[in-house]
Amino acid sequence: MPTLPFDDIDLLIVDRMGKNLSGSGMDPNIIGRGVHGYSTHFAEQPQHPRIKRIMVRELSPESHGNAIGIGMADFTTSRLVRSMDHATTFVNAVTAMTLNGAKVPIHFEKDVDVIRWALSSLTQNVSKEARILRIRDTLNLDVMEGSVPLLQEAKTHAGLKLLEEPFPMRFDADGNCLPLRLPMHSSGPGGET
Repeated sequence: MPTLPFDDIDLLIVDRMGKNLSGSGMDPNIIGRGVHGYSTHFAEQPQHPRIKRIMVRELSPESHGNAIGIGMADFTTSRLVRSMDHATTFVNAVTAMTLNGAKVPIHFEKDVDVIRWALSSLTQNVSKEARILRIRDTLNLDVMEGSVPLLQEAKTHAGLKLLEEPFPMRFDADGNCLPLRLPMHSSGPGGET
C-alpha cells in the first residue's frame, strides 16, 4: 500500500477527494485520520503520518456531490462546499455511521487564503519552515510538491526522485493553485517530488 514519504507534515494539501478515489473520500490509511472522528490529541490515532493540518481543494466530478470524508480535513475551499450535494453526503454519513466524515471544515474562496489561514492556525511560527506537502489525491501519490524544509529529507529518501529544484507556490489570477506539474512518463506509485 502506498504511503506518504514523510512522517511529520505541517500542512497536507490534497487537490481532490471523492468516492471514486476512496470510499471515505480520502484514504484514512494515507492521511492518518479516520471518518469516525479524530483529534490531533487522541492517543488511539495512528502515529504516522503526523499531519497537523489538512486542506482539501476540490471534489471529484465522479463523486456526484458526495463529499463524505470532508470532515477529515481542517480546511477546504468554498468551491468544494458549493459542489457538495449535502443530502447525499449526509445520508452516506448517517447510513455508514460516520457523522464526523460529513462535517464541513473552515473554508475560504481562494486557495491562497485557505493556505494562509491553515498555516496561521499552527501554534508555531512556520512561515518559512512549514513542512508542506501537496498531492493530487490519496489514490495517486506518484507526483507530489513539497516545501523547502522537506527537500533534504526527499533527497535522501530511496523511493523519491527529485524532478525539479524548489520553486515558489504557483497561483492563477484568482488565487487558486495551478495544477501539479506531471512528468511526461510517470513511474507509477513510487513517488516523485
